[in-house]
Amino acid sequence: MERSGRLPLRRYLCWPEALTDGVFRRLGTEWTGYRAEVHTYLADGDRVGAFGVYSGT
Repeated sequence: MERSGRLPLRRYLCWPEALTDGVFRRLGTEWTGYRAEVHTYLADGDRVGAFGVYSGT
């Protein structure tokens, strides 16, 4: 995962489990009201990118 802006826990993640465990699970337990909404997916072969917005405190 590559992020822009000030996404916490910033780093590059190259496999689904790292993204789930290393980012979303932590955000869901450490942030109040964490929410992520994807508005666009881009696919190129075996790569997928997702663009969206997130919120929480």
